[in-house]
Amino acid sequence: MQYRKFEEIVVEYPSPDLCTYPEYKGKPYFGIKYLENENQIIGYGTYNPKVLSDFLEKYFIPRWIPVSEDLPEDIKPVQITWKNNDPEIYYQNIKGKHFTGTAHYKDGKWYWYSDVTEDFLAEYGRCEIYEFDSAIEVVAWMPLPEPYKAESKAGRWE
Repeated sequence: MQYRKFEEIVVEYPSPDLCTYPEYKGKPYFGIKYLENENQIIGYGTYNPKVLSDFLEKYFIPRWIPVSEDLPEDIKPVQITWKNNDPEIYYQNIKGKHFTGTAHYKDGKWYWYSDVTEDFLAEYGRCEIYEFDSAIEVVAWMPLPEPYKAESKAGRWE
């Protein structure tokens, strides 16, 4: 799932005579501006804050996605929640516990994240040294956040 780049929320109080729904007369109207692609700003609006909240959560707020629901794009690094179902005897205390990490997915297999992994997967379609062993179970994944960018003097992100 590709999350859109959020621009801003606009709250307006339209004139009651402009509102065609009597139940919303005098109530705030919530609008969102977001980038659909690099060049196109789109708007979405509603009088219902719950509808707005659901829209933001679905399209703008990264969430853990169970692997039973969806899988990430091939090779793209993602954050994962994983567990080890059969650890070595000296690691039995971690059996079945959830951990987070970064990984790549390609053709039905998971690989631990590294720059080497990404290059090998792109060029050869495999990278055995970083491939998950059969004891590792990926439970869920989410997109990685955008890299940090310093704030400009105008208060906007660069």
